[in-house]
Amino acid sequence: MSDMAIGLVTTSFDKGGLEQVIFNLYEGYKASGIPTYILCEKGSQMGYFASMLHDVRDFWIFENDFERFIAFCYRKKITHLHYHYNTSFIEKARNCGIRTIYTLHNVYTWFSDDMIKDYGKKLQQCDEIVAVSSLVKDYFCRRAGIREDMVTVIPNGIDISEITCKQELPLKLTREGLRIKENDIVFAQVASFTSVKHQIGLIGVMERVLQEQQNIKLLLVGNVIEEDYYNKFSDALEKSPARDHIIPVDFFAHKYMGEFLRKTVDIAVLATLQEGCSNFVLEAVACEKPTILTNVGNASDVKSKSVIVIPPDYDNICEESIESLVQKASQKKGRNTQMLANAFFQAVRNLDAMRQSAQITETQRNELGTWKMVESYLALLKEIS
Repeated sequence: MSDMAIGLVTTSFDKGGLEQVIFNLYEGYKASGIPTYILCEKGSQMGYFASMLHDVRDFWIFENDFERFIAFCYRKKITHLHYHYNTSFIEKARNCGIRTIYTLHNVYTWFSDDMIKDYGKKLQQCDEIVAVSSLVKDYFCRRAGIREDMVTVIPNGIDISEITCKQELPLKLTREGLRIKENDIVFAQVASFTSVKHQIGLIGVMERVLQEQQNIKLLLVGNVIEEDYYNKFSDALEKSPARDHIIPVDFFAHKYMGEFLRKTVDIAVLATLQEGCSNFVLEAVACEKPTILTNVGNASDVKSKSVIVIPPDYDNICEESIESLVQKASQKKGRNTQMLANAFFQAVRNLDAMRQSAQITETQRNELGTWKMVESYLALLKEIS
């Protein structure tokens, strides 16, 4: 594959789980000796991860301009374009002789039935379609009318060397800095503040939990993407009897995530309304943390003996629109509130046993790594070369 060059196409390249995955692919492809570039559509949405690239010449902003887009591809001799959420010029790129892969990172609840069928037709123009979890694949095939054999599942991978590296935590990320008492049990959800992450719902869960057990703290870590939703969350938290037990934690450099999970957190939580393949879930498993998940994204794909999986706040994601999810997201209580509270109680009662069963071998940890994801993608790229 010495003559291969890859362009990773995205709308934004600032903070977030998607950008983390793209950056991991960039690092992995380059480590395999393949020239790799980021083609970002919107310059106004570049930031954190753009500053971490090996070379500024690996980054290009095309602002929906095909001439700028294709000129960069030709100048860098790009042979393969790997698309993430963005579909800019897929057909034109293929007509120019460039191979294309599209990765489905999430369930597309914001699409109407007609829109997702049209999207499916557009993606069928790609050489390969990839889904990051079995749930994402099943969802897209069903709603877009795509045959299952047209979609390959490749889970995301995390940087194992970074997540296992020992770091001195800034005081603000330590139990001391967060004013957590010695006998407190700390739960943490790491997810950007958006409606589908449903942080407001966790306020309702904590209100129920604190009726029976007071030594519980919940850390909610994430950058603010939807300002309106964060304001609603802040207002609900201010009025909640659980406010002294729920601590919002600002976005922090990812290099601290491993130590934060190991030293500050007892139990990982991801009680969201929808996911694709959460990096946080993989990081929690890699750091041997007992975990509570709603059955979305990669929850059913996780191979760990220390995971409690709870139904989400609906029956079938294929029957949910983004409007219905946003409505649920603003509510503190839903159909799974008590189930999540019971999972908190179960984790507290059995914490020592769950910690023991969360332990994994070095081989199992490495299977969660970026190299596994990159290796799978490179096999696909080789097939379509």
